[in-house]
Amino acid sequence: MSTPLPPGLSEADFARAMDRFRAVVGDKGVAAALEEYLDPYPLGDPDRGAASAALLPASTEQVREIVRIAAEFGIPLWTVSHGKNLWYGGVRRPSFCR
Repeated sequence: MSTPLPPGLSEADFARAMDRFRAVVGDKGVAAALEEYLDPYPLGDPDRGAASAALLPASTEQVREIVRIAAEFGIPLWTVSHGKNLWYGGVRRPSFCR
């Protein structure tokens, strides 16, 4: 499966945005396996709204810069919670619901 591009963004612009994101969060701050971020219950086309990238900021400052870059390129953002609140922003069902 190829990486889906954000709506209206060319591959070249997406590559430039990813370079900027990497400069903010580093290589370890960019998730390699996007399968973890797939919607387990997609409505309609499963590729619609699929993650183009997953960024793992470590600070408020990094989040601010990510939002700035995303706005500049017109990239939509979706937050994901991997904390204690399992129902707001989680990408997968908690293990006790399987």
